[in-house]
Amino acid sequence: MTSLLPPNATATERAVEAATIRINDIPVPIADLWDPLRCPAEILPFLAWAWSVDSWDASWSLAIKRKVVATAIKVHRHKGTPGAVQDALDALEVGASISEWFNYGGQPYHFRIDVNVTTHGLTARDLQTIEAVALGTKNTRSRLDRLQIFLTSEGNVPYLGLVPFGGQDITIFPPAPGDLITLGTVPFIAQASYSAAITTIHPKA
Repeated sequence: MTSLLPPNATATERAVEAATIRINDIPVPIADLWDPLRCPAEILPFLAWAWSVDSWDASWSLAIKRKVVATAIKVHRHKGTPGAVQDALDALEVGASISEWFNYGGQPYHFRIDVNVTTHGLTARDLQTIEAVALGTKNTRSRLDRLQIFLTSEGNVPYLGLVPFGGQDITIFPPAPGDLITLGTVPFIAQASYSAAITTIHPKA
């Protein structure tokens, strides 16, 4: 170590020099502090504040925190558009998507949020975060109509689907009258009547 102290430096001054010279050995990754993917986890909340992240939750996983910060600049560039709302929701990794009013025949300037749950459930806090992120990113004119949750089950087990279909074709004929036979010698008067109805049954449309 090359000392910059004069020859008449006191013992205290030389002790301070020896203690502070080790500061040069401490790495200071300035570039990493502004990179959301390499920033130390304990510094990440300060980077989120510096980049004006609107919604932040300390309980998020580190991966989600990094993604939210990494998306912040893009969201702020397009804030107030459906694309910005979708980007902000994608960073939460909850499977949320938005639908504009003209996609579902709603009132003008309204939108809906659908959340497709596949791997894990959502808590009340998660729903509040989704709503807060959407309302904090949308434009002032738009209104949230509905926040709906869908449950989708996925698996690799093969399955067989079967749809049975059956029916009957019935033809109804009128009865065929037989011969009328009389026995006996006493004269009598007889009358026979015959009627028939034809019914056609069609399948239901």
